[in-house]
Amino acid sequence: MELKEYINRYLDSLVKVDAMFGFHNSNLPPDQQRSGGFGIGRFSNKTNELFRKNLNQKFGTSQKRKSTQIFYKQEADIELAVRSLIYPVLTLDIKPGPLKEAQEQGGKVILLERQFIKPLSNSDFVSYIKSRLNEVQT
Repeated sequence: MELKEYINRYLDSLVKVDAMFGFHNSNLPPDQQRSGGFGIGRFSNKTNELFRKNLNQKFGTSQKRKSTQIFYKQEADIELAVRSLIYPVLTLDIKPGPLKEAQEQGGKVILLERQFIKPLSNSDFVSYIKSRLNEVQT
C-alpha cells in the first residue's frame, strides 16, 4: 500500500488522462462514454485501430465482471495493449489476453515481478522502473 501511494504521488505530475477523439455512442450513458469530442480527444492511427479491432475480435466482450463497473471485461487491457505499441505499459501480471498478445507482437509491455520488487526501497523501485523503461526504449 505504501508503494502504491508513493507511485501515485511520484507520477501525479507526469501522468495525464486523455481521451481518444470519437463521437457519442448512443448505446452508453453520458458518464460511460469511451471517447472525447471536438477539442477534447487525441487522434489514433491506422496501425492502432487495426490492432484494437483485432484485439476486440479476439478478446472483446460486452460482459462486465461486476454490474457496478463501467468497463467491459478485457476493455481496459485492450486499450493498454494498443497504447503499448507506442508507450511502455507496466504490469504485474501477463496472463493470456491482450497484454500478452501485445508483448508477443512487439508492444512495450514490461512485466514487473512482485517477489523482486517487494523488498525494494522506494528509490530502488523507481530506479528499477527507470532501467526497465530504458530497456524497451532502446
